[in-house]
Amino acid sequence: MGWEVGAAFSEFDVLLSPTLAQPTLRLGMLDTTPSESIYEQASVYAAFTSVHNVTGMPAMLLPFGLDAEGLLFGVRFGARLGVEGTILVLATQLELAAPWTCPPTV
Repeated sequence: MGWEVGAAFSEFDVLLSPTLAQPTLRLGMLDTTPSESIYEQASVYAAFTSVHNVTGMPAMLLPFGLDAEGLLFGVRFGARLGVEGTILVLATQLELAAPWTCPPTV
């Protein structure tokens, strides 16, 4: 499956997407007590990450900033199979150009 999905990357080096498909929630806001809710919530929030998670294709998530409520949000870069180096070089270059820091903990 990874090779088939990876063919879509033959024209591009990296896919850029948001980390989450919905705004970041405060800690404790998702109720995962009923086990079936985990899959439902994952499909809503992790829609962009599932392709790379399932296929084993390389991807990385990087902090991008804080939203209006002060919650961290990020960006995601994905690539085709076998080009982990591209992702690592990109991360290095982005950190050198605009170093990120962790937000203060509350």
